[in-house]
Amino acid sequence: MKNVNKIILLVGCFTQLTLTSLKASTPPMLLRLEAAGQSMSNETVVYFDSAGTFSYNSLYDAPSMGVSPGYLNIITRLDSIDYQIKCLPLLTQSISVPVKVVTGTSGSYQIYANDIENLPSGACIMLHDNLTNSNCDLRLGAYTCNVSDTESIARFSLNISISILSVSGNSLNPTCPASGNGYIIASGAIGTGPWNYYWKDSLNNIVKTSLLKNTPDTLVGLNIGAYRLDINTNGTCSNGTLTFSLQSTLNPVALYTTLSDTVSMNNVGGVSFINKSKNAGSFQWDFGDGGGANDANANYYYTSPGTYTVTLTAFGSVCADTSIYVNEITITDEATTSIKKITQANNHMIINRDVNSYYVQFNYSTKINAVISVSDLLGQKINADIKVEGVTNEKIYINTSNYGNQALIISAVSTEGEQAYRKIIN
Repeated sequence: MKNVNKIILLVGCFTQLTLTSLKASTPPMLLRLEAAGQSMSNETVVYFDSAGTFSYNSLYDAPSMGVSPGYLNIITRLDSIDYQIKCLPLLTQSISVPVKVVTGTSGSYQIYANDIENLPSGACIMLHDNLTNSNCDLRLGAYTCNVSDTESIARFSLNISISILSVSGNSLNPTCPASGNGYIIASGAIGTGPWNYYWKDSLNNIVKTSLLKNTPDTLVGLNIGAYRLDINTNGTCSNGTLTFSLQSTLNPVALYTTLSDTVSMNNVGGVSFINKSKNAGSFQWDFGDGGGANDANANYYYTSPGTYTVTLTAFGSVCADTSIYVNEITITDEATTSIKKITQANNHMIINRDVNSYYVQFNYSTKINAVISVSDLLGQKINADIKVEGVTNEKIYINTSNYGNQALIISAVSTEGEQAYRKIIN
């Protein structure tokens, strides 16, 4: 029967504690108080959470359902309610909880604390026996006493004492995520030592312990991550905690900007992507239409309207790591707002080719001025602009014979605010 009672308790405990475990980044802070003797054992659980109270909370507390007559039970009692599981507020100050032990067999019993590793390292855990007026430090071992089968009141008090220790510390971030050159240094307030230091990682595992030190303690060789220090003044209930989050100082950070998130496909300069990345030595662009580049800054010409996902991957110049930045750009088939849209009806400039070379044919009724440019796909002009003045129906040839077999953009902009452009393979 003893084992059946134990299983029922553990199922209840799992149900309640899982609520807290899911919310917390570290294991729940709890204490299991167990009574054993006369071939029987049972336990009660006290745990600490930001949602805990000293009154009854149906979401977090489990009142005791009792045990079969004659068997052993240990429970906490608050506000006339017996609890098998009790959730209390976070342990930031001293508390006292009444404890009741009942049994059907008089005799010698032991009361001891289990699973206390997540309590503050310097917290004093004392069991006070109101009948004998004696105290037992449960961190040092079990309390042994005689319990009568007629007892029915909360004879014991669980006293957890804690006083805040002033703690100071600072840290140095590692160069790279796994470079192992970060460190943390901390100590208690001057004149309050010696101290016991318990350094923990993000999973609450102790990674270093330093005992009885009157000087600051240092945790070295650190990568990025979360770290915690529990420190207490030796021989007292004075306790303090510090948390640290170490980040890489030279890890690459990818970022780019554009002058606008909507650009005309007819924009003579294409789309300019301005690289704002940090700590990066090389780059890879994916413009979302199958095109790409490896330059730091990029100019790109889209051939179809649509919304494209542009991805910049930055490769670290110091740290062997990458960073990715993703954003969208919309390409329209409208001319830019400062230039009239060219249609077959109002197209007064045509870029074409005959047996001689590429040319711009002007078809104006009055004299106008214009600028003809030739650039590569990155927007870099490959020769000086051709400036024409007072043209009406002239044909202006463009010499591209010196630039090999490459893709070029020929553009013409008139003082009438019209633009013509053509992408060619020379």
